[in-house]
Amino acid sequence: MFILYLIAFNSCSLNRSDDIEVGEYDKMSVRELDTIVRGDQSPTSYKIDIDRNLKKDFELLCTYTTSVGGTYRLFQINCLHDNAFINTEVFVDSIFTHESVSTFFDEQTGKYIQNTYPYETCGRYCEESEFLKTTQSEKIKQYSTSDIISFEESWKSNSIVVYNSAGGGEGMYEPQETYTSGDTIFNLWATTKWNCSHTLPQDEEVYIGIKIRNKLGWIKLSLSYVHMDAHIIEVAIQK
Repeated sequence: MFILYLIAFNSCSLNRSDDIEVGEYDKMSVRELDTIVRGDQSPTSYKIDIDRNLKKDFELLCTYTTSVGGTYRLFQINCLHDNAFINTEVFVDSIFTHESVSTFFDEQTGKYIQNTYPYETCGRYCEESEFLKTTQSEKIKQYSTSDIISFEESWKSNSIVVYNSAGGGEGMYEPQETYTSGDTIFNLWATTKWNCSHTLPQDEEVYIGIKIRNKLGWIKLSLSYVHMDAHIIEVAIQK
């Protein structure tokens, strides 16, 4: 029994590569991409075959749209199969709440209209912001040169939003509650929950950890949120 266990243990050890040091290239297969993924009205997609086995591993999506209602920016990374993972970290986040109130006179009804817009944000947005609750959040972990990427960290094989400028809530296009008092119509709108994606820094080269089956690697990139551009600098995976 002991011999069988030892053989199994050694077999597992041989099948898994060691942890890696970011920027140490000796044991890595590295490819310089120097590619810019530029956001557009429709999502701009860039798929990467990290280990060059003719199967795409990750997809990077950039979206940038403008309209009368404002500007929308999105950067997202998709793992394209069950053996492709992105390194993430979970932490306790603080949620704050505040309200924005606007009042105007409506000539058609001859009454004042007061709109109240509640917000929930991941930080203290303004002086009126009040602490609401704590919650568990998840974000992509970023690395610098000489950092260690380990198998023992948190890994996720899914779609991961890195940046999303949009808020959202049910019933955004009509008030959730309306009543009249005196010469004023009061409208209470749905709560807008601003995205808590905890973005990577802008215009700064960073590494994100990746795992494909039993091998570790990284994607080196920088982001610009002005027009939602992603500069994919290099990719690396253990040999």
